[in-house]
Amino acid sequence: MKLDICCDTTVCEKGEIDFSKYVDYYALRKKRIVWNDGIEGAKRSFAQAGQYQFTMITDCGSITSNWVNIETKRCQLRVYVPDAFSPNGDAINALFVPYFSDDFKVTGLQFSIFNRWGKLVFRANDIDTPGWDGTIRGKVASQGAYLWQLIYELREGTKIVTKLESGEVTLVR
Repeated sequence: MKLDICCDTTVCEKGEIDFSKYVDYYALRKKRIVWNDGIEGAKRSFAQAGQYQFTMITDCGSITSNWVNIETKRCQLRVYVPDAFSPNGDAINALFVPYFSDDFKVTGLQFSIFNRWGKLVFRANDIDTPGWDGTIRGKVASQGAYLWQLIYELREGTKIVTKLESGEVTLVR
């Protein structure tokens, strides 16, 4: 039987792809996944482009396989979020905003800032919102640490993938 594991794809060098959903489609109790380069498992990374054979060995001893074309690319940092900003009127580092590398097309975004007690002080719901200016409801926010959460969507190959990142930023006046 031919194993249908989707489509050819492009992945960042050493980026992991999870083929589990294609393998789990086949309701077989025990299965072992082996690639033609000797790596085992449905989750794996690819250091270089090429054609890879994916083989599923079942508990019955039957073998099914398919070939997948993998393209790799050198990916830059996807997102950079500064750890400090200074909205002090000098127009330098005045906005707290995430930066995305040019080789990723962000299709959706939610950027939230919380005070140290977990209260929401800023939220951007689209990629066109410029960022947090260090105010809360029009008043100057206190210096100190704030927490941020970034939820964004980007296209990886033919799929839209949702990512979540979080961290801390220091507001300096």
